[in-house]
Amino acid sequence: MASSLALLRCADAVRKRVSGDEVRKLAAEVAPAWRIGSEDEGTLAGRLVYQAKVKDFPAALAAVNKAGEVAEAEQHHPDLRIHGWNNLELILYTHDLGGLTKADFIMAAKLAQVLPEPSQPPKL
Repeated sequence: MASSLALLRCADAVRKRVSGDEVRKLAAEVAPAWRIGSEDEGTLAGRLVYQAKVKDFPAALAAVNKAGEVAEAEQHHPDLRIHGWNNLELILYTHDLGGLTKADFIMAAKLAQVLPEPSQPPKL
């Protein structure tokens, strides 16, 4: 079932960091496709993280291009990475505020509709 967050616009979200119970509530709406990076994950800590292993490099490129189209439409951009030729990683947080905002969860919900099923590729 798609999250109701996907119906919202990133630009309409209040530009303030979210924390505590609000993060847990919003994270539940975009799980299992997205998760909050744990403290032991270094730069992923406190960020929204999506990881997937896809069939091949063209599939990885196609997924990144789909994510890019959604990001451009919303003017809210994830960090994108293809590694090991078929592993995708997208990271969301509001860069200028240094943390998570509701816009990040809105974007995660929108991206979950166009990205492949998530998985847990090996950590590099």
